Amino acid sequence: PEPVDMTPTLHHAVVSALVDIHNNVYALTQKLGKSLTGRRYYASPRDALDLIKKFMDVEQEKRAYLEEHQTHMRAGLDKLKETQEQVGILQAEMLQKETTLKAKDIESNQKLVLMMEKQKEAEVRKVTAEKLTVELNQQTEAIRERKESVQNELADAEPALNAAKHSVQNIRKPQLDELRALARPPNPVRMALETVILMISGEKYTEWVDVRKIIRKDDFISTVVNFDPLLLGQKIVRTVQDEYLNNADFNYDSVDRASKACGPLFQWAESQVKYATILRKVKPLRDEVDRLEQASSVLETSQVQAVAEVNELEQILETYKMEYAGAIRDTEVIRTEMESVIKKVSRAESLLSSLMEERDRWQETWQSFDTQMSTLIGDCLLSAAFLTYSGIFDQSSRRTLM
Repeated sequence: PEPVDMTPTLHHAVVSALVDIHNNVYALTQKLGKSLTGRRYYASPRDALDLIKKFMDVEQEKRAYLEEHQTHMRAGLDKLKETQEQVGILQAEMLQKETTLKAKDIESNQKLVLMMEKQKEAEVRKVTAEKLTVELNQQTEAIRERKESVQNELADAEPALNAAKHSVQNIRKPQLDELRALARPPNPVRMALETVILMISGEKYTEWVDVRKIIRKDDFISTVVNFDPLLLGQKIVRTVQDEYLNNADFNYDSVDRASKACGPLFQWAESQVKYATILRKVKPLRDEVDRLEQASSVLETSQVQAVAEVNELEQILETYKMEYAGAIRDTEVIRTEMESVIKKVSRAESLLSSLMEERDRWQETWQSFDTQMSTLIGDCLLSAAFLTYSGIFDQSSRRTLM
């Protein structure tokens, strides 16, 4: 047969202890006999059963208490450890937010510097644009005044010239044919035609044969109508005035009576001379208008460019303002979050500081749990024995039993 393991177990030890306790109490009762009151001491089987029950009750209660207390201690220590870890996380978060806050402060300051620079630049360009606008308005007004002056000078001469051109256009071919057929035209007719030919050709023809050749051309009337008064030189104008128009006998009535075709030609020549004279008179003013218009065109280009630059700078400035406002908002949000984190860290550190001594005590208590659990059975045996048997004995006997 296999050898039996005779190593005593905890169960055997407890049973032996219970039996030994009851036997020791029984032996003491036999030794003591009667008490001073005459009452005898007994240790009955019922007491043995009561000892077992009390041992089980005390052991269960004490074990439950120790385990529950151990659980509370473990939870408290875990909570302290968790709080320490959270403090570390919060401190790291605080450092990170502090770094972010500094970066945001730098960014907002940079945005502010850029915004101020663009604002100054926009103000300078705005002053320039306003100055150019004033100059442009002044030049526009000057051009308007000079143009108005030119128009006033030409107000009478130009309608007369246009009316004369219209009259020349209305000269009918039979009327021209009559002139071309004349062998010896009346003096007013000859002078009128010589004047017109001198003006459109720049050459003086006094022979009727030559004059007739020119007026026989098909484009004679169109040449007269489309003639540009600016082509009249001062010398020709002076010749026409001195040799023809200043002649008292040479006038519209005398020419018109002599030939209905030459009347309009005389009016044309007279209005052309008058118009050319006025044009020459106002030529410096017109030249000044051209010069002013050219300068105004350059000035307008500069003014439009300056206004466009101002608008662009204002848009950029508005963008910088929005970015700066956003940076400030972000900074304030981070600052608020950082203040909240600082408060949390402060409270957590204060709590940890106040619980440091308590933590040491909890730690010691936690470390004593193993010791208490290792002596639990013996402590409960003594406790159950004391509760079951010691009540009937005096102090001396109790010490003996313990």
